[in-house]
Formats: sequence, C-alpha cells, structure tokens
Amino acid sequence: MNFVIGDRVVFDSSWEYMGPLYQFARIRVSIGQKVLGIFDELLFDDVGITQGASPDFGPFSMRQSITLRSPLSPGNAYSIEAKIYEGTGPLQKIYSFFELANVINIPEIVTEPDFRNLRVDFSKG
Repeated sequence: MNFVIGDRVVFDSSWEYMGPLYQFARIRVSIGQKVLGIFDELLFDDVGITQGASPDFGPFSMRQSITLRSPLSPGNAYSIEAKIYEGTGPLQKIYSFFELANVINIPEIVTEPDFRNLRVDFSKG
C-alpha cells in the first residue's frame, strides 16, 4: 500500500486470551526494515493491555496508529511487526508475534511541478 510522509497508518490487532487477570502485557506494532535478517525498528506504538480472567479463549482487539515521519524516507518499502510481550531486553517474554514484509511503500515524489488533464468548456453567453 502506498503512503506519503505525514500519513497515519492504522493497525487493527486481534488475539485470543485465556487465563487469570493479567496486567503486565504490552502490545507493540512497529514499522521498519529487515537488514541481514534482523528487523530494524524505526517507528512504533507500544501500549499496555490488561486481560480480565477468562476460563476459555476469548477474542480481544485493539486499534493503534503510527504517523509516518523521519527516519522513514520516500523511495523505500517498510515492513510491519507486532508482538504481545512482557518485560524488556533479554528477560522479554514474547507471547505472540506477527510480521508482514514490505507492505508500506513510500514512493518517490516527482520533484518537478507537473500538470495534466486541463479541460475548458465554453458556451455562447
């Protein structure tokens, strides 16, 4: 999908949860590029989530958004990663993970002004 810098990308995430009341999980959606097989996260939105106690798997969802800005630049394609996790660094526990490669395209913008399809109608006044 094509975007320009300044556009807002909206992410609708969904998952299922089963277990006790849980207040320490986070959901993070990221935009970046894979470099040598490693995801280089450039922009992200990270939100805490609280899951109520549930004896069976039940559906949950969340809407997040990221405004495209620097360090993203025209002429590149970017990937999306999302995860539900807890903790940081080497102690981070990832519960669920999702990835889509090269789905956000920011095409080059023509640098010269260009006009097209001018039309003029006329009639007897």
